[in-house]
Amino acid sequence: SDRAKLTSDLGIAEDAPLIALSGPLIRTKEIDEAIWCYELVRVVHPEARLLLLGDGPDRARLERFAYLVSIPKCIRFCGFRCDQAAILPNVDVFWQLNYSGSTPLAMLEAMAAGRPVVASDALAHRAAIESGRNGILVPHLNRAMAARATDDVLRDSALGARLGANAKADVARDWSLDAALAAVDRLY
Repeated sequence: SDRAKLTSDLGIAEDAPLIALSGPLIRTKEIDEAIWCYELVRVVHPEARLLLLGDGPDRARLERFAYLVSIPKCIRFCGFRCDQAAILPNVDVFWQLNYSGSTPLAMLEAMAAGRPVVASDALAHRAAIESGRNGILVPHLNRAMAARATDDVLRDSALGARLGANAKADVARDWSLDAALAAVDRLY
C-alpha cells in the first residue's frame, strides 16, 4: 500500500499514527508551537509521528528545537515534497494550527484527500471547516485543546472517518475548480 511505502521510506512503523502539517518553514507558521503540541499528543500516543512537509529559512532552527524537545526521529522534516498529494491520504490527522490570513491550500488538499483536520479557529479556516462536522477547530495557540482534539480523532476511528468523508465531500462541492468557476459566473 502507499502507506506501507511511505512509512518504510521514512523508517516509521506502518501502524504508527501520522500527524502532518505542510507549508513553508518560517516563523509566522508557528511550527514550534505545533512541535510543542505534538509532544503533548506523544504523551498519550508515544508511537505517533509528526511529519513536517515543507522547507524554508527556519528549518535549521526548527530541527535544533525538535532535537532538544523531542525524541530523535519522532519528528520528521520531510522537506518540500512534490508527491504531497500522495502522502496526505496516508496520514491520520492533518494540522493547520497557525493563524492564517487566507484559507490554506494544504489544508484544503488534506480535506480533499479525506483526512480529518485539526485547525486553529481562524476566520480563514472557518471558511472551509465546520467544527465537529468536517474538521475540528480549536482556539489559536491552545496546545491542550489541539492535543485533545487530535487524541479524539486518533482514539475514535469512526470520528476520523466521518470528519474526513465530510471534508472530502465539502471540498469537492465548495472548493473545486467547477465551484470556483460557477462562483465567478454568478459574480458576473
